[in-house]
Amino acid sequence: MARTQREKRLFLALGATLAVALMVVLAVSVFSGGSGDTATPRAAAPRLPASAPTKLPTLKPAPQPSLAPLVFKGVDPFKPLVNTNPTGASNQAPAPAQTTQAPAGPASAVVGGKTVTLNEIFTKNGKEKVHVDVDGTVYTAAPGDNFVDDYVLVSISDPCAQFAWRDQSFRLCVQPGSGG
Repeated sequence: MARTQREKRLFLALGATLAVALMVVLAVSVFSGGSGDTATPRAAAPRLPASAPTKLPTLKPAPQPSLAPLVFKGVDPFKPLVNTNPTGASNQAPAPAQTTQAPAGPASAVVGGKTVTLNEIFTKNGKEKVHVDVDGTVYTAAPGDNFVDDYVLVSISDPCAQFAWRDQSFRLCVQPGSGG
């Protein structure tokens, strides 16, 4: 017996509806953990013989793993992430200077395409400052100050000062007889 187009569409729609209904029932069963009214009878709990002890063993809780406290450390945005000093010196203040004539560092360096020269370190109103020459222009800066482009005076440790330019760190020292 040949089926008409209408009957074919009706059977196709009925089959799709049954498939969707079956998926919904399975999804509800899976997401609800399979709990619900089921038609299968449950087996009765087995009876213990009269001679069995009535005290159940005590269960000890599992030991909880000890968790180390979380520690979050901030990053100083003015402290370079990479030490670019060719001597391998750190960005910390140097040890007290011994009685030597020349400081441990150059008076000038070419950084960022400009020649930077530390002219002098001085104190004004109780605050340490420097005079620094960048390509012939002298600037006065205190630690944390940003001067000309992206140059920053990071710290002062007389007779030297730590500078940064973008991601580069460099140290300059006042040479004897060069400061004012």
